[in-house]
Amino acid sequence: MKRIPTESLGYDTVGWKSVIESTYSPAIQNGRAVKVWCLIPVGFQLYEY
Repeated sequence: MKRIPTESLGYDTVGWKSVIESTYSPAIQNGRAVKVWCLIPVGFQLYEY
């Protein structure tokens, strides 16, 4: 996990949860599912109400 800025620790749990609960489709090559690695950027934006 890479944080920007590196000292921002407060959103780790929410970030992990959102990635784990997402659904994914397998990568297909020549009609067959293949293993792949991918990066999933998770960004947060705070809103003022």
